[in-house]
Amino acid sequence: MRGVFPDTDTHIIMESKMDDKRKYLVVVDIPGIKEYVFGTDRLVEIRGASALLKRVNEVSIYKHLSDCGNLSTIQVFAGGGSGHFIVEAQKRGDLEDALSKLKTHVLKESRGGFGLVCGFAEYFEDKYDESLRKALISLEQDKDENPPCYNLSVHTGFIRECESCSGEANTFKKYHKDDDAHALCSICAQKLKSGQDKESGLGKELSSFLKNKGIDCGLPTDFEEIGNGCLAKSGYTALVYADGNDLGKTFRNIKTQKLYHFISKTVEESLRVACMEAIIEVCKPVENVLPASILLLGGDDLLVYLAADTAIPFAISVAKKFGEEASKRINAIDDSSLTEQLANLSLTISLGISFGKSHTPFSIMLNQAEELLRSAKKTRRNKIDSQMDSTNQPYIDYHLASNFNQIDVKSSRLNHLTLCGNYVAPSKQRYLRLYQKPYSLKELETLWDSAKSLLKSGISSTKIRQLGYAPTLGKINGIIEYLYTFTRLKNDEQRRMVADALSKFGCKNGTILWREHENSLYDSTILMDLVEIAEFIKKN
Repeated sequence: MRGVFPDTDTHIIMESKMDDKRKYLVVVDIPGIKEYVFGTDRLVEIRGASALLKRVNEVSIYKHLSDCGNLSTIQVFAGGGSGHFIVEAQKRGDLEDALSKLKTHVLKESRGGFGLVCGFAEYFEDKYDESLRKALISLEQDKDENPPCYNLSVHTGFIRECESCSGEANTFKKYHKDDDAHALCSICAQKLKSGQDKESGLGKELSSFLKNKGIDCGLPTDFEEIGNGCLAKSGYTALVYADGNDLGKTFRNIKTQKLYHFISKTVEESLRVACMEAIIEVCKPVENVLPASILLLGGDDLLVYLAADTAIPFAISVAKKFGEEASKRINAIDDSSLTEQLANLSLTISLGISFGKSHTPFSIMLNQAEELLRSAKKTRRNKIDSQMDSTNQPYIDYHLASNFNQIDVKSSRLNHLTLCGNYVAPSKQRYLRLYQKPYSLKELETLWDSAKSLLKSGISSTKIRQLGYAPTLGKINGIIEYLYTFTRLKNDEQRRMVADALSKFGCKNGTILWREHENSLYDSTILMDLVEIAEFIKKN
């Protein structure tokens, strides 16, 4: 095995010096997590894949290294498909052999669904960042030179397809007790088995959390049950994707193992607590079933599928609770060696929300949620760089997949939500954006409260749709249509609600439709955004 894991140290370790034990920083990574977990559209298999991945990532890898009698292992961090371990070995070859066997073990446990890549470098106590940099170089070399040997199922035409992933089926399994047997490949069968085990994974954690809060209800078995739990618009669901802000930059500057362990643990545990508490806060059981399912939760990644009318409140709640929980843990630290280094640390997340129907292909919602998350992160970074926002608050973007034919958000917004405006010069034309997304956390709270106030004032659904339609007529005609509808609202209270909502987002005097962006060639309006989310508020 010598040479499989390249030595990235700047000096050559001579065999004659290997009699003394050396410490190594070992980094592991599981490539293609999303492709594995979301390789099918069935909730039970997605949940099972997530549970299996979590067990391997957070338990099996450390246990395997610890069980090697010639190694001494300390776990620094494990979650989100990666891990850092400090391993003491008598010989370099012992570590290489252990990592080689670990790769084989992971492939067997996942039935070839996912593999492991590893890297290591000599560990220096006060130079964690330097050791990590070298270990990551080693990991990238391992990824390039020794990719995991997955169990590739190629359908030949003579063998039945797997009904979940279209690979080569080799077994028959039932999803439910009274269900017919379905042809599955070994990977999907393993996911199903793991998903049906109620004593493991995120489902067990959520069930235990619910019981501790005195809530006795079942978890959904499929996406249809979650859609049926949408009380505002039956059959509609949402996928919320959250990820930490600037954590890569934060971790790159860490110089001690203790600090790395504390921050990584704080991020993961804070996100876990925030997610569970936010679900309980906004998701109420419908027919004794909780209309929400945690699909992935590890490191700073979170994916939750839930009823559409709870998505915006959940996103607001989880973003706030994460920041509060992380701050509480940082402020409670009782270690003088860490206090100074944590003084200016502020942990936040960004979120993307893809709305769709329960039968919308999951792959479309996942791709859109990822794109929306990137959009939210980019907007946040641009605001900070331009000094338009110094609060380091979360940003959130959302999109309704069912309203447009385009699969990607960018095309939908360009082709359906952008109009040509006036010419400011012969070669420069202003554009009209029928949206103002993404929003900061405070802005989205304001927008959601404004939508609730509109409905509470008694404005009819017809009038709300007319208001939302107005911007599509262009800048001048849109204002005319808006004022026509605005003046025919029933009372001053309703008109004040609409005017207040617009004025809070930069529209002139609260009665004119558009917000002008001084340093950009476009004007925008929040009216369509307001009407969109109003659809997902339950009418009393």
